[in-house]
Amino acid sequence: MLHRPTTQEIERGIVDVAAGLMARPVAESTSLQSIAEAAGYSKAGVLHHFASKDAVVAAVVARCEELVRDVRTTAEALPLGRARDEAVVTSLAGLADQQPGCAALLLASATLAQDTALGRSLHQVAVDLFAAFGVVEGSDDVARTLAVTGALGALAVCTLACKQPPLTAGAAPPAQRELLPLVVATALAVLSHPAPRP
Repeated sequence: MLHRPTTQEIERGIVDVAAGLMARPVAESTSLQSIAEAAGYSKAGVLHHFASKDAVVAAVVARCEELVRDVRTTAEALPLGRARDEAVVTSLAGLADQQPGCAALLLASATLAQDTALGRSLHQVAVDLFAAFGVVEGSDDVARTLAVTGALGALAVCTLACKQPPLTAGAAPPAQRELLPLVVATALAVLSHPAPRP
């Protein structure tokens, strides 16, 4: 039997696609038409679910806030150190597999300029993202802040690379899910936690 997506699944799909577009450097000029095309709907189809582009953006920001809050809450139950870093990195890598657009925007929030509307909207997302790693806003621990920024960059680049050649070249390219342990190990290495040998 063919699965007919629910309204919630359709809206989550549109939000994820929009988040992915917003994570790109030209995010400020992302139009409702480009979101609709990327999501595989007409502009009217998107407007059936969201009243305007601003409503889509608000839904994207709310979804990113929800996702990062879940990651932070889980992380804060663990003491600072390798286990906590690994939990955060693993959660973020899993998000990149399941909700690539939202994950891309979460990771991009760490470097978005605060002088843009999108950067201001995602400021709390970035604060919560760093806090999951134990770096509080205004921290003077530059080395840790840079390490976390590097790990986030590694996650962003590695998850993107999982979808591109040369990692996908060959007769049977690995699924992104199969590469997630390598992505996690790479990000942990940036955080100065050598990966355990298999």
